Amino acid sequence: MKKLFSVLCFLLTALPVFAFQLVKDRKPAAVFISSPSVPLRHIGAFNQFLKECSGTALPVEKQGIGGKNEIRFNIEKRSMENEDDFSIAFPEKNVMLITGSEISVRWALNRILEDFAGVRFVFPGKNGAHCPKFSDLDVPEKTIAAHPSFNLYREFYFNEPEWGACLNEK
Repeated sequence: MKKLFSVLCFLLTALPVFAFQLVKDRKPAAVFISSPSVPLRHIGAFNQFLKECSGTALPVEKQGIGGKNEIRFNIEKRSMENEDDFSIAFPEKNVMLITGSEISVRWALNRILEDFAGVRFVFPGKNGAHCPKFSDLDVPEKTIAAHPSFNLYREFYFNEPEWGACLNEK
């Protein structure tokens, strides 16, 4: 019985988690799908840090192009109580869906940079982020959801809006 339990535990932990590829060999493996509701400044900021790390940025298209993974957005008007919530899901093969408010989709993109690209926002300014170099970037196809315990107004003592957005300032 112990052996059977051990074998089952091993098999369950050995199951593969599929990866959603963003960058392969320093070339884009995904595209952003834009719509009028998507804040392009958030995509631009994400691409700035991605380019610093990998030497490439992800293109922005109005519709999918064959052979590339797609990053789509679902921007929702939300109340103050849940405007900080976001999710990153994989509803279809080759599709990443980021759902959130106009503000929180930036935080979802920051989460990808921090958790999977290793970016660290250390201090404000042009050279204030640590951007490790890599040639491939994959995100595990596992749903990520963020629901802050307290919705707070966050403002910092410096007047640098882009830096504040990196730190999830409201």
